[in-house]
Amino acid sequence: MLRKIWHGVALLVAVLFIAVSLGGGYAVWRAARWAGEAAGKVSGGLRTATGAVQRGAERVATLVDTCQSEVQRATETVAAVEGRSATIGPVLTELSERLETRLEPRMAEAQEALTVARDALLTVEATMELLRSLQIVEDGTPEAERFDAMLKRLQELPPQVMQMRETLRVLAATQAGELRAEILSKLSGQMERLNAGLMKVRDEARDLQVRLSRFQDRVDLHFAHTLFFIRFAALLLMLLLAWNVYAQVVVIRHHRRRLDGPQEIESLRTAP
Repeated sequence: MLRKIWHGVALLVAVLFIAVSLGGGYAVWRAARWAGEAAGKVSGGLRTATGAVQRGAERVATLVDTCQSEVQRATETVAAVEGRSATIGPVLTELSERLETRLEPRMAEAQEALTVARDALLTVEATMELLRSLQIVEDGTPEAERFDAMLKRLQELPPQVMQMRETLRVLAATQAGELRAEILSKLSGQMERLNAGLMKVRDEARDLQVRLSRFQDRVDLHFAHTLFFIRFAALLLMLLLAWNVYAQVVVIRHHRRRLDGPQEIESLRTAP
């Protein structure tokens, strides 16, 4: 009797282990799937935010290129009228109006694009802070100080354009002579400073695009490694649980034989 109780308890424990193993396997599968979906959502959101920053930087670089073209055209126009003895007022007035209608709006658009990119960078920073706290990544985001420096430099350019326009108006009203030469020299210096400032902003925007691209590649690699580790660990756990189920099946068959054995022997003895 005690022997039957022992084998019955062993069978019950084996069935319980099988149930726990199957439930654990399902839980591991669900957890791995959830982790993959969560990582995909975080990675997608981060890529979207980084893409917005990249597009902002590209927009700034494109607008600054347009501004440089306008400054170069203005420089060529001033150089063309520099040696004229006749009145050059209409040409310079038209040039001043062109700078007002084409150059200043482009600079304003560049500032707006950079501001939008800076806001998107805040999202990237918040996401990266969360990932660093979970020890998924160790990379830092592109420095926000670079955006602030670029924005400050862009904000310094419109006043320079206004100074150029004022100098052009003064030059348009000035007759030929030493005073005109002095004003032309001043205007040339203003154009050179403006062009240098635009070139610096453009180079920083291009460099930022490269840095963002490399940053995104590193983050994608970190996510890929993390997902591989999670899936590999889940596979090992599921294999371990499957082995446990197999072992319990063997245990159940063993105890079933031990329970059925005495009954078969007893039936053989009582047979006629």
